[in-house]
Amino acid sequence: MKVALSLFTIGLASILPLHASFPESPLADLVLGAVDFDTTGGATADAENIDYPAGVAVDPVSGKLFVSSYSQHRILRYANVEALASGAAAEAVIGQSSFTGSGSGTTRSTLNTPLGICLDSQGRLWVAEVNNHRVLMFEDAANLANGADASLVIGQSDFVSNGPGGGMGQFQHPSAVFIDAADNLWVCDYLNHRVLKFPNASTLTNGASATVEIGGYGTSASGLYHPIGVLVDAGDRLWIVEQTNNRVVRFENAGQLTTGASASGVLGQPGFTNGSQNGGATGMRVPSGLAMDAEGTLWVADHWNNRILGFRDAATKENGAAADQVIGQPDFNSASAGTSAGGFNRPLGLAFDDSGRLWVADADNDRVLRFSPEPSPPDLTGPALTVATKIPRTTTKSRLRLSGSAQDPAGVAAVRYRIGKGAFRNATGTTSWTFVAPLGKGKNTIQITAGDTLGNTSAAKTLRVTRKR
Repeated sequence: MKVALSLFTIGLASILPLHASFPESPLADLVLGAVDFDTTGGATADAENIDYPAGVAVDPVSGKLFVSSYSQHRILRYANVEALASGAAAEAVIGQSSFTGSGSGTTRSTLNTPLGICLDSQGRLWVAEVNNHRVLMFEDAANLANGADASLVIGQSDFVSNGPGGGMGQFQHPSAVFIDAADNLWVCDYLNHRVLKFPNASTLTNGASATVEIGGYGTSASGLYHPIGVLVDAGDRLWIVEQTNNRVVRFENAGQLTTGASASGVLGQPGFTNGSQNGGATGMRVPSGLAMDAEGTLWVADHWNNRILGFRDAATKENGAAADQVIGQPDFNSASAGTSAGGFNRPLGLAFDDSGRLWVADADNDRVLRFSPEPSPPDLTGPALTVATKIPRTTTKSRLRLSGSAQDPAGVAAVRYRIGKGAFRNATGTTSWTFVAPLGKGKNTIQITAGDTLGNTSAAKTLRVTRKR
């Protein structure tokens, strides 16, 4: 039986090192939890079905995919994303002793309504459990057996307690988790309307306390209203999705934030004191997940608008700026639910894999969809070659030292030169290069060229100098 979550659904954050360049109105190319793109998934507890998928995450170590099933109190682990095909069965289950289990529990090996999940750079799985009011961590998640024990609990002093609280070491319905590059654990504490920071996640002990509290109930630059997704980007900016404020807020210098800090930017609303539900390119209705690529594009799961919004160069956007792209709808003014390769029914968690593919927890369709970016056009351009040395028209010297630079996104393989019709030789260095050219008496022609790692060659720089007799 499906659980009705109303406003209380899941956010998931992820950051991956590839920019996702999707075509207009992209279609998914893989589905998990359903037999095809036009069919919803089932509620049966087994290795193929996913009842209300809420969070998705890709392990940066093993490349395996993890999906949290809110209604069945479990997390499914799939094979490496490069090996998956539509309808694939999960290879392991966490929170249940077998694939047919679906009951909740409060122990070291059971879960109660798991929502946000993330995998850190050490391959550890972090899970936010709503009704156990705790966050669990599982070591070596890619190799865990069915029903494995958690290694750490935050929010409770032990693995059998599950009371809510408002202290710096307690939660009331935690909804999302994220580990940043500095090893800080960030937790969205949904009903306490705050995000907590726990430093040095690798050394945390059971029941550890947070050191920084962001938010508190409110619709302002320093307040939050039902935070549901969190991430820290490569520029050390903290991003938080708020369901009931229908917005995403940005904080600069995440590592230096102190309790009570104010946001510096907002998307989904024209200002910090607005919180209404809207559509179009500038509005959101119960946003519930976010992810970012290394190019700075922020992707937001706009839950009740049945779509995902893309904000390019999000860190530079003005407050209330329009989204640049929409996935799941034909345009920014549509919001219909759908069961197809290009439609959603209340999307929630988002994640990217190392190939820049977007994974979406399509919650009310009981499935996970994958969207692949457009292939990049082939690189047919050689390096940009610059000669720094000022070349004299005439000289009495028998040798001339030349230097310069070469730049190419694919990397510079070599800089080569030749004198007259002689053989090409390698200069010393690549991006910064130099060589000494011997000059014969009379007119000398020097050609310089650079090649990249893909085999592309720059146009030759031709220099002419006369050595006086």
